[in-house]
Amino acid sequence: MKLFSFLLQESRSTVIWATLASLVSGVTSAGLLFLVTGIIIEDSFVNNDYVWLLTAFCILTVVTLITGLVSDILLARLAQSTILKMRVRMSQKILSTPLRQIEELGAHKLIVTLTSDVSVLSNTIIIIPMIFVNLAIVVSCMVYLAILTPTIFGVVVLIIVFIALGYQIPVKRANKFFTDARETEDVLFKHIRALTEGIKELKLHYQRRKEFLSQHLAHTAELLKRHALSGMNTYFIANRWARLPTFILMGLLIFLIPNVTSIPNPTITASILVIIYLLTPLSVMLSLLPTVGTANVALEKLEKLQLSLVDFDPHEAIATTNVSHAAWKRLAFTNITHTYYNEQEDDHFVLGPVNLVFQPGELVFIIGGNGSGKTTLAKLIVGLYEPIEGEIRVDNQLITDHNREEYQQLFSVVFGDFYLFEQLLGFQNETLDARAHNYLVQLQIDHKVQIENGKLSTLALSQGQRKRLALLTAYLEDRPFYVFDEWAADQDPLFRDLFYTHILPELKTRGKGVIVITHDDKYLHVPDRIIKLDYGQIQYDEQVETMTRPQVVEVVSQLEQ
Repeated sequence: MKLFSFLLQESRSTVIWATLASLVSGVTSAGLLFLVTGIIIEDSFVNNDYVWLLTAFCILTVVTLITGLVSDILLARLAQSTILKMRVRMSQKILSTPLRQIEELGAHKLIVTLTSDVSVLSNTIIIIPMIFVNLAIVVSCMVYLAILTPTIFGVVVLIIVFIALGYQIPVKRANKFFTDARETEDVLFKHIRALTEGIKELKLHYQRRKEFLSQHLAHTAELLKRHALSGMNTYFIANRWARLPTFILMGLLIFLIPNVTSIPNPTITASILVIIYLLTPLSVMLSLLPTVGTANVALEKLEKLQLSLVDFDPHEAIATTNVSHAAWKRLAFTNITHTYYNEQEDDHFVLGPVNLVFQPGELVFIIGGNGSGKTTLAKLIVGLYEPIEGEIRVDNQLITDHNREEYQQLFSVVFGDFYLFEQLLGFQNETLDARAHNYLVQLQIDHKVQIENGKLSTLALSQGQRKRLALLTAYLEDRPFYVFDEWAADQDPLFRDLFYTHILPELKTRGKGVIVITHDDKYLHVPDRIIKLDYGQIQYDEQVETMTRPQVVEVVSQLEQ
């Protein structure tokens, strides 16, 4: 099982010792049964070896309890540490996955994986000790039965083979139901996100709310229940089928074998005891199969999302480069192209080829209609998207997969769908609080937010004020290049004017490269250059001071659309 391979990868020695302890516990537990059946077969054995039998019984009991306890402790510790590592490494795996792939997967699928799938896998890890102990008991009993009476053992093997062949059909069917349930769970979580994020729109429209609940959320929840129940019920049928040989064997041992064979009655009695004893471990193992089945589905889901943890090196996901913010002179994009599938339009969007050069102390506006590729270009510029063709160079250094992480550290970015962290992460300056407070004053939100030990007092602000906090973070990063995606869209007129006439020129004066995606036609005189995009193609890249009147009119008319 792949999960067991992952456990071996995590801690081979612990798994081996815990497995051995489980096997010993199972074998000694079966040994107690052998001792009892031996006494039943030979009454004189008790009279002649009373002390030896009592000693053996006590030793087997103690060894069974101790090894079982050792196995439980070792595997419980391994399970908890593995669950912890699994969540952390899965997060690292997500962080190391290309952004485009993450966006195509969707946040709802990733969250279900980090919560539901990890919980399923953790539940399976916890039951591993029970699987090993009961498997050892079953194997030991079968070995003992072979020694006790090869004839009965042969009958048992034939019946088990017959049952096992028939068992595969419902198990495969059950796993198909579990796979369907897991896919439906992704859809259900998508609806739950819509419920929480669209609560205002749902509250204000009765018919929309009614349709959403009945035709989407409730329908998907019902479908999930149906798939899960079908899987469980199919497993229950398979389990009952698998228990059938036990009753068949007892019937044969009681009614048929004594009449057609010369096997002594004490041996038959001992065989019946062994089979009855097998009922418990077999029942336990069969009851665990649905959990193992859902774990296999969870692992398959991880592989389908390309988030498998097997053979994943967590050190590859952690950047170890020390980024230098030394002066740069030229950032060049040569014949860069990027493409992706646009699900809404059922077509592939192509950006490029892009040929652009940026320099320190330069302020550039990127304009264009909705869907023209402005944000895609910004993500390509800052290294979040990888170009399909072409090359990026900082001065004379070519940007590749090996130094892309370092390249990304050159940019401070505020996207339109930015995220605010409550803690100012990544800063180790003792004067952080004082510096941050000065920026709060400059951004005119010091009366709303305070900072203590690098923690923001609140994030419950308007969108415009939250954008100012995002700008605060960018200020504190103090990187060579700044990119703002529609930053001023949610600002009041006074602060919008401050942004264009004071903040941007001040960054330019400090030698920062600045790119602004905007629709504000009032401030077209502010930048050094204007780049216009249209359906992924650069229509023009002009210095503002050299732009003709028709070009200015065209820009203004487009921004007003």
